Amino acid sequence: MAAVKRKAYADLEKGSTSPHIVALAIHGGAGGTTTLDMPPDLLAAYRIRLRTVLVMTYEHNHTASLDAVCHAVSQLEDSPLFNAGKGAVFDLAGHTVCESSLMTTQAGFNSKTVAVTGVRRTRNPILLSKVLLENNRELGGHAFYSGMEAERAGWKYGTQRVNSKYYWTRRRWLEHKRGLDSKLADLAESDAATAVEEQEDVDKDAEQGLPAYSDSTSPFEPEVLDEHEHEDQSILDRYAHLTDFLPQGTVGAVALDSNGNLSVATSTGGKTNKYPGRIGDTPSVGSGFWADAWSAPANARHHRSSGHRSFIGRLFVSLFRRTKAKADGDKQQAIAISGTGDGDFFLRTNFASSLAHRIKYGNTSFDQGIESSMKELVDLYGAEKGVGGAIILDDRGNAYFPLAASTMNRGLISKSTGYRPKVAIFDDEDLA
Repeated sequence: MAAVKRKAYADLEKGSTSPHIVALAIHGGAGGTTTLDMPPDLLAAYRIRLRTVLVMTYEHNHTASLDAVCHAVSQLEDSPLFNAGKGAVFDLAGHTVCESSLMTTQAGFNSKTVAVTGVRRTRNPILLSKVLLENNRELGGHAFYSGMEAERAGWKYGTQRVNSKYYWTRRRWLEHKRGLDSKLADLAESDAATAVEEQEDVDKDAEQGLPAYSDSTSPFEPEVLDEHEHEDQSILDRYAHLTDFLPQGTVGAVALDSNGNLSVATSTGGKTNKYPGRIGDTPSVGSGFWADAWSAPANARHHRSSGHRSFIGRLFVSLFRRTKAKADGDKQQAIAISGTGDGDFFLRTNFASSLAHRIKYGNTSFDQGIESSMKELVDLYGAEKGVGGAIILDDRGNAYFPLAASTMNRGLISKSTGYRPKVAIFDDEDLA
């Protein structure tokens, strides 16, 4: 296996002529604080999962960026370490409600973006967004879907249906209870069982009276669960009592393929103890995600701002990393952005599309556009650290990791990394 991996990396380094992924960046959430004595094995688990997702996605031999980002995010959703899918948090009412979104510059789709909110019974929300994008014309050409009707459409096209027990983890339940000012001594597994029963009642009520697709259209049983516990679950349970934790936010991926297409996928469980019905930035087009391509004069492309690094160093730690550029004569520009952090502030600044539009319409560099958008976000938040960060790719495979938080799970695999996975967690940490 190791020999196969080395050969695959070597082929990419030489320059493959077949369609392939040029660059893939992922994130697993941004956070404000961590303890200085964070258990080494827990820290290692995050790094291992990030590397594994990068490697598994690359070795899957995806030819399109859209497939790559969906594959990467679905793996992050399956791990309970992250606040998406299996690791999603509880809202104020004790329910788990997920959101996801996709956007691509790839031609051939009826819509370049699809987002979903109110997901309660689908194992991988990002795969729900994917099938809704792929079958968008049949569904009426909509860009934003919500709730049980969207999920039933997904089941029709093959997404996996689960019951609410699938999402429950002790770690997230304890976070929920602490947020409600409950005493740790009073916590018991029976509390969790009660919450699950209540959520199932809500699920059943929501299903009644809907002109739903038949359950027989799904290749999976309605109440199917994983037969095997995810390998990350045991270590998460071991440290479920910790109150000062690693980043737990939205997960996302951005990718560039050899055909020049950029795609972004984002998925989240939202905010712990969010008000029921709250919609975050993840499914809100232009706030938590964006992908776009446009033509620009060759002399206006990718110029750097001389004051960029000094400002970033003064205000917040930025980990911009750039890869080797394409030919200067190429006039096409493109960008893909996935944000993570306090979504309400990403919504208020319309972060992702505003950033892209600064570059597209303001004739500014990528560095300047990112700097301005991060400054706007930080100013509104009112503190230099805590609001979050983003992963960004441009049309040449340059990767950017602007960050205004103490931590952000992140990783990159591209030509600049020798097509080997490199990851980081802390704000002052280089990818390695």
